[in-house]
Amino acid sequence: MPCDDCEACRISPAWPRYSPLCTWCGARMISRIQRYPILAESKRERCRTVLADWMSYGHSELDLRRLAREKQPLAPIGQDAPGASERPGQRKRR
Repeated sequence: MPCDDCEACRISPAWPRYSPLCTWCGARMISRIQRYPILAESKRERCRTVLADWMSYGHSELDLRRLAREKQPLAPIGQDAPGASERPGQRKRR
């Protein structure tokens, strides 16, 4: 099931809400913080706090860091979505 906040962000890129259940939301928040016009130390502190918060919900630190490097991390939709089921007898495209 796609993340409602990621869906809203597709429509309005400045969407200010983030779901702690969504890895992409955590990465999107980190990515947004990195673009703030504040001191580097403040950015680092805020990003570490978000990283720790999202990890406490069970998200992978490596995934969060990798996704945060994207311009606008958003949960995939359609066939690319995690848990998207295959039809019997068909393979996923690679």
